[in-house]
Amino acid sequence: MIVVLSVGAGCFAFILARFSTNVVTMLIKTVPVGVAVAGIAVLSVNMALSYNNVVFSAIFRGKLDAPEILVCASVAVIGMIGATVVAKREKSVVVS
Repeated sequence: MIVVLSVGAGCFAFILARFSTNVVTMLIKTVPVGVAVAGIAVLSVNMALSYNNVVFSAIFRGKLDAPEILVCASVAVIGMIGATVVAKREKSVVVS
């Protein structure tokens, strides 16, 4: 789950790097994304094997099996889709 979250965070960093003018603005934009991914990691990875699992009991109300894995996978899939869209858009841009 940690590797999947890392892939998602890397994809989000790629997207932010594309839409930033320099390194400083990219780092400023990366802080909220990093806090969000860290929050997801705390809720999913740290409580994956816990009896008092907040993600399972409060958010999904026990309707899904292994919601932590689904949350981590959704972060990675959203990041990869976004990075793919940005990369394809950049390929189609005419360089003059």
